[in-house]
Amino acid sequence: MDRSTGFNRVRALLGDVITVAYDRRGYARSGGVSAHGATFADQCADLRSVIEGHPHVVIVGHSYGAVVAVGMAIESIPQVQVKGLLAYEPPMSWTPWWPASAGASTLAVAGAQGPEAAAEAFMRRIVGSDVWDGLPEATRQARRWEGEALIANLRSLRTGPPPFSLADCGVAAVVAHGSESLAHHQRAAREFAAGLPTAELAVISGAGHGAHSSHPQEFGALVRRAMALT
Repeated sequence: MDRSTGFNRVRALLGDVITVAYDRRGYARSGGVSAHGATFADQCADLRSVIEGHPHVVIVGHSYGAVVAVGMAIESIPQVQVKGLLAYEPPMSWTPWWPASAGASTLAVAGAQGPEAAAEAFMRRIVGSDVWDGLPEATRQARRWEGEALIANLRSLRTGPPPFSLADCGVAAVVAHGSESLAHHQRAAREFAAGLPTAELAVISGAGHGAHSSHPQEFGALVRRAMALT
């Protein structure tokens, strides 16, 4: 449920580079685009529509967005030349070892109380009830409205087979995690790095899952590292 604006501090450090950030369907500025029934393939198609026609692109993705970035990079798209990839803590929620964590409990709330209640429960778990209760009501309601998109995202990676085969990705990549991130996030990053044919693993010391916000300089350095692989 992050926003494209969450990358503003990183983008400010990349002033010599043309950067484009977008909100995925159902969130923030793309809130008017329905996420009901949206599949993982739809997410990849959205990213393709953002970057197609540009001759030299490095894709950067965080969390769920990192999985979308890898999925898009695997596709064969003649009009898009993806030269590099940075995937920060892509989840592997389709695997049997991935814990229930916030995702499964959020889906359970959605089934019992609906997507708006699920979005609130998710936010309370991620940021804490004190922070949530301190937000303006308009902000809280905006997040509740994003429940439909959140549920579509969670279901898209938790049901069915893996969304792709890592071995099919021919793009040079940096896969990273924070040294303070949860164990399953770190494991997923290691497995992505090991499974991608041309990938290297990086660790941001002292960072957790939100490294693009907490450690923008280090995250920006990884963007440049991915650019250098092209």
